Amino acid sequence: MKHNIRTTTSKNMQNTAEQLENIISLLPGHVYWKDRNGILLGCNNEQAKDIGLKSRHEVVGLTAYDTLPKELADAITQADNEIMTTGISKTVHEVLTLPDGKKSVWLSQKVPLYEGNEVIGLLGISLDVTEIEKTKRKLRATKHKLQAMTAVSASIAHELRTPLATIDLGVNGITNYFSAILAGYNMAREANLPVPEISQSRIKLIEQVLKSIKTEVRSAFNFIDMLLFKIKTSISAKSPEIFSMATCIQDSLARYPFQENESNLIILDLNQDFQTQGNALLITHVFFNLIKNAVYYIAASGKKANITISLRTGKHYNKVLFKDTGTGIAPEILPKIFDRFFSKTRHGAGVGLTFCKMVMQSLGGKIKCESVKGEYTLFTLSFPAIRNHKDTMP
Repeated sequence: MKHNIRTTTSKNMQNTAEQLENIISLLPGHVYWKDRNGILLGCNNEQAKDIGLKSRHEVVGLTAYDTLPKELADAITQADNEIMTTGISKTVHEVLTLPDGKKSVWLSQKVPLYEGNEVIGLLGISLDVTEIEKTKRKLRATKHKLQAMTAVSASIAHELRTPLATIDLGVNGITNYFSAILAGYNMAREANLPVPEISQSRIKLIEQVLKSIKTEVRSAFNFIDMLLFKIKTSISAKSPEIFSMATCIQDSLARYPFQENESNLIILDLNQDFQTQGNALLITHVFFNLIKNAVYYIAASGKKANITISLRTGKHYNKVLFKDTGTGIAPEILPKIFDRFFSKTRHGAGVGLTFCKMVMQSLGGKIKCESVKGEYTLFTLSFPAIRNHKDTMP
């Protein structure tokens, strides 16, 4: 009876060991274990495959020098010996060149194996983090690009604001005194003084030029503000200011630097006006971005199209619907349009729609886009409804 129990126990232990080995063999990443001399005693299937072996059983008896270039094997052996000498686990990054010639980056956790108080070997678990490292490099490059853009833009803004302010001040001065100058000219003409004649058309042209200069200066200031807003990595549009969305939209359209007949593209439906709370200037620049993109794509479509801006009220969110019937956006492009530095236009830097999303999120709202290629693009901006006094009562 005892013999049968021992036999059964032995078989159970053997089955358990086989099951454990099978589980280890199927684990993802690289799993391997070595003795005190760095000789491999086993590994999982992925490890065997990536070092060019047909079976994981072929790894038994090999060392790092049998599967890796000497320089890399030296570094790994030195690190493994340190772990087994100190008895302290260690996490390391390792760059491996696989048999197919591709380089990969691995994050390895290595721990000493003990028998009693003596270190007899080492267990290693390594995961391929090549794609993660690539993503990190891209993020670092993006950060550096953004920092460069911020520095350059700040410099440009400083260099442009001063002369623009001087021009604006000069135009205001000329405009304020032009009527007096004109009155003096008329008096001189009536008194038959020897002053050159200025036709009424010339006088109107001067007035129009002064007005145009002021408009262009204002547009330049708006552009500088919009550029600086868009390159910021974080934006908060929160503000105690409460205002009418219809008024904000109308002010935005009045300030936007439309060319020729572009303003005629706009169709407004502002009957369902609502109050919103936030930074009106930032929201204005959101509309500027949407207008700029819509005008561009309408021109690119070459067809008769329009931009419809409408308001819709709701219980939890009030909405601005911004729709253009230009080229539309291809389905494969649509998921990427809010990504920073993604752009498919000649004039774009890929920060405009990212800026719009940041503003809306900072308000506790959201922005989404739907589009049908060749038909339309619709942006829906959802603003949190402002709770009235009764709603805030306990």
